[in-house]
Amino acid sequence: MATVVEQKKDIDEGTYTPIFRFYTHDKDEVRIEDNVATSPPAFSIGEQVKVAYQKDFPREAVILTYWGSFGGAMILIGISLILLFISGSYYWATHFLSTLTVGSRNNHF
Repeated sequence: MATVVEQKKDIDEGTYTPIFRFYTHDKDEVRIEDNVATSPPAFSIGEQVKVAYQKDFPREAVILTYWGSFGGAMILIGISLILLFISGSYYWATHFLSTLTVGSRNNHF
């Protein structure tokens, strides 16, 4: 479990980035900064969240929120759905238009 110990404010952007503190199994203190800055703050000071980290790399911990855990995968899924829609539309359009062309040729004979 990590605790929000600070909100770093970006004055130019007006956003807040939470700073988390947690202790490893070896009792080492680790402070990490979230990758996402929000306005209003997404977390309040003192709030606790779950984190996951590799034993050898605790500074690369992942905050276990939906976006923190699956954000990259959701972006890739969104891009793939858009590309699937475009390719499906292209296939449907070429198939549909080719049937119109073939049908109109047969009517002339």
